[in-house]
Amino acid sequence: KARELQAVCAGTHVPVPDIQTLLADLNRRTSEVSEGGSGPGQISESLAKVVRALADASALAAHRKPVVGLIGELQSALEEAAWLRAYETDTDRFKGRDCNAKLQRSIKATKVRAAIPGMI
Repeated sequence: KARELQAVCAGTHVPVPDIQTLLADLNRRTSEVSEGGSGPGQISESLAKVVRALADASALAAHRKPVVGLIGELQSALEEAAWLRAYETDTDRFKGRDCNAKLQRSIKATKVRAAIPGMI
């Protein structure tokens, strides 16, 4: 669950909550149960805290998903615009085996570059 929480937070650029204390508490309680000191209810309580943190992060990730998607689209559009600038300065762009594929990509990149102001 801790790895899943970190993956959700990393995917949506959300700061990872401090789960190290929760995991340390869970490990401590697990060792106490194995020694016969406390009941399994305390372990489930610690695990419930981790699951609750995961649910909160997932809810925030779902809320941020449209914005993160738009940012990803904008980043890819900017990368295509940078490629198009490099392509336009290349003097050998009409030579070689891939010249037709590069020409088709440049046409698409021109359309994407024209759409960037609308994305912002």
